[in-house]
Amino acid sequence: MDYYDFSPSKSIDDLRKYAALPENAEYAEAALELLEAVPNLGDDMSFTLMIDRSDRSDLPLDENRKNLAVFNRNKTPFVIVKMARLGQAYTYVPSRLPSAASPYPGWKRLNNVYDSDSLEGTVQSLRNYYDTMVIE
Repeated sequence: MDYYDFSPSKSIDDLRKYAALPENAEYAEAALELLEAVPNLGDDMSFTLMIDRSDRSDLPLDENRKNLAVFNRNKTPFVIVKMARLGQAYTYVPSRLPSAASPYPGWKRLNNVYDSDSLEGTVQSLRNYYDTMVIE
């Protein structure tokens, strides 16, 4: 996945302004909280927002909004958050093991976020990953 043509950001306001969220209000609230929690893991986090055109059913209704957030810690890939228009937010982490459940080569699905319980578990998993990851 080539996303390096897009400018990285550290602004949570950019997430609120440009991220496409699920249409379901509860899923949207959980997705936004996830998007805000990831950059708050540390000052070395940045993200790039883009539109993932691989699944036409999940394209945002507003082309100014992006349904994919790719987070990096420094320049090391950290997590992808894919917002599904009619569903949940899906999280993927880098992996050397191929995963049939992931549309992104080199990434495996971590969790789906759709409510406060799934959000809490996912953020805890990401915090553990942040604390133990090797920085390139």
